[in-house]
Amino acid sequence: MFYRKEVSVDAVIIVDGTSPRMETDNTRVAFFRDMYSQKEDSVFDIPPIDVSLVQTGEPGKEIFALEDGLHRLLAHKEIKLKKIKARIRTDMSIPETELSSHEVKKHLLMKACESNARHGMPLSSEERKDAVQKMAMYGCTNSEIVETGIAGKATVYRWLQSEVKDRKEKAIDERVAKKELVSTLLMQGASVKKITAATGVPRTTVRRMIREVAKGARAAGRCEQTDLAVSISGNYGQPFKWIPVDEKAGLSPVPDMAAAKAQHLQSAGCNQLEESTKNKMDNIYDSIRSLEVSDATDHEIMVTILPLLAQKFPGTAKIIKDAGYAAEMEALKYELRTARDELQIKRRELLKKNDLLQQKEEQLKKRTEVCNYQCEFTAERLRQEFEKYVNFIVTHIKEHIQAIPHVSITDGGILRQLTVNSIFSLLSVLEWGDDNGLSSLKTKEKFEEFKYGITGMDINNRKIISRISTLDEIYHKMPSMPILFS
Repeated sequence: MFYRKEVSVDAVIIVDGTSPRMETDNTRVAFFRDMYSQKEDSVFDIPPIDVSLVQTGEPGKEIFALEDGLHRLLAHKEIKLKKIKARIRTDMSIPETELSSHEVKKHLLMKACESNARHGMPLSSEERKDAVQKMAMYGCTNSEIVETGIAGKATVYRWLQSEVKDRKEKAIDERVAKKELVSTLLMQGASVKKITAATGVPRTTVRRMIREVAKGARAAGRCEQTDLAVSISGNYGQPFKWIPVDEKAGLSPVPDMAAAKAQHLQSAGCNQLEESTKNKMDNIYDSIRSLEVSDATDHEIMVTILPLLAQKFPGTAKIIKDAGYAAEMEALKYELRTARDELQIKRRELLKKNDLLQQKEEQLKKRTEVCNYQCEFTAERLRQEFEKYVNFIVTHIKEHIQAIPHVSITDGGILRQLTVNSIFSLLSVLEWGDDNGLSSLKTKEKFEEFKYGITGMDINNRKIISRISTLDEIYHKMPSMPILFS
């Protein structure tokens, strides 16, 4: 992900708005300045700065955007060092023309916050809050901000509440402005289609705004404007008002939906509604009339209530279709189908990843088994070679000791010195074998044979005697070979 290289100090740039610090700490800069001013062997613990490569489009021209290491870079500039050690990111590069974009600033600021959470001088509470708000402004989600380690989920939410409040107020202002525009167009006699085209608001939202405008106009006593608003919202452009069901006889022809329904029932020869049914319908009409329709309520009506009514009552299905909900229902079906297809695709991808993980796990198990076998095999081979070498040196020493009495005094002194050298070599080999876990019962037997062989040899070297005593204690702790009885 990174590769290390010494880069020119002048080639490292600091993009505005990408540092989590609100101001430079001169004490920290002075600390690094003193460290870099000393000899090379005193600064090996100071980590390099982190940078991203900038695509300049000019061959040979190198520019790097700073991610982490502001105080180290400033310390280099103060003592006028030409080069600085850097870790250059390999997984991305930044076009020079996009250095001021929010996407680039988001990347640099997130990396700076991640690095600060791992090491360096911690940010103050004000600096962390400012960095969180900057990242949110650059387009970071709350989960992305939390992943940087700069603050917890609850803290990030609390720091961003003011921005959320501003966005809500802005949305409310936009809604009020659109409602006023809808009211103006209504006064001008515009249709729902024309209002939708002029405001860019969906038809269902326009109808809801019309109801709100009509309600406000009714409260202000503007009856004519109210009739105009309601006439656009339903009954094919005719004025509409709710009436109780039991007002049947002696009604003048009123072009509204309730009267039309009553006339249709009488002409069809239907039986009169029971009193309890009429009361229930009156209650339903009153509830609908007093219903405050919000975005959530409108969505629930479209998604849940209207499909149920359309499924149970064919007449209602036709009304829903004629009222223009067919397109919305089709769009909802399409969205649900698309979401279901996306879930299926993700499920297949997860299953594939799971299969790959299982394959990797099996491969890792096999490699581990092979590695363990090879390690055990190698250790056994090494132990055998170690025992052969110990056997060779012990035999070599015994031969020298046996030959000393049968040679001249001069040759005997030389042979005695060679024997002492061999004893030193043997002791070093035995100590190394004990440190690396290669000692065995065969090695113990050879050591006992070696001690018995040098019994008659006058050895006054204290180092040899001390080392033999130490090895003797080590080998006495080893369990002896069990004796088998027939």
